[in-house]
Amino acid sequence: MFPTAILALDVSEARHTLLDCTPQLLPWGVTRLVLTHVIQIGHTPAPKWGQQEYIGGDFQELAERLRDRLPGVTVEVVVRESHRPSDELLSVARDCAADLIVIGSRSHSMTSSLFLGSFAREVIRRADLPLLVLWLVPTSSPEPGFRSMCEDMLRKVLLATDFSHHASAAERAAEALAQTGAVIDCLHVVQPQMQVTIPRWSAMARAALSDLLDSLHRAGSRGGKAFIAEGEAAEVIARTASEGDHSMIILGKHGQNWIEGRLIGGTAVRVSETATRPVLIAP
Repeated sequence: MFPTAILALDVSEARHTLLDCTPQLLPWGVTRLVLTHVIQIGHTPAPKWGQQEYIGGDFQELAERLRDRLPGVTVEVVVRESHRPSDELLSVARDCAADLIVIGSRSHSMTSSLFLGSFAREVIRRADLPLLVLWLVPTSSPEPGFRSMCEDMLRKVLLATDFSHHASAAERAAEALAQTGAVIDCLHVVQPQMQVTIPRWSAMARAALSDLLDSLHRAGSRGGKAFIAEGEAAEVIARTASEGDHSMIILGKHGQNWIEGRLIGGTAVRVSETATRPVLIAP
């Protein structure tokens, strides 16, 4: 499914939370994990001499400990410097022929490290392969740190689709993960202009969702329901996932309003910022 995964890490305590999520990737078919850190230069003081080597050594220690937790998985380390960390991360993904990128996203009020909302948004906009965004939640008990909603990600998945060709990658990703036996529900948010243009759109959408569920069942998904709703897409997707106790959301990077999405981030960005659970975005 996703043999090679890139895991983007910073040097804060948040990285340990993301590393704790890596065993959850084993059912995804990950056999090679590349721990990646990009030292930003330009807008901050230039990296100190030897910093890249020091961070590389630190990450090698993390990789060594991780190998004991991930039997059968090759764990590698890549540390680079760049003026644009998001671009460099994607360059690492290309160099490694990655199948999946994993990043963390946390509150906009936390403005002192790599995993800013702005970094995640930039990666979402530019990524050309599946991207898993893990939501990091600050904690204060028993001590300050982070937790992630990554446990049992495949317990109950929500696939959001608008049936455009831009959504086909998300549907293919869902079919791949259906092989694990995950329960996958399907959601379509009806846009007002579509209902006006095609009055029978809702009925057609229900038929299309039924066909999609059949495909997911054939791929291995257990159960699964179809949902149709009206409203602003990102808001409806996040609300449906919350009310349905879904453990992860899958959606496409672009939809019917893909031009707007390319310019301002679109539904995928807004869902990643508000859903408070893992989001798999397919390009």
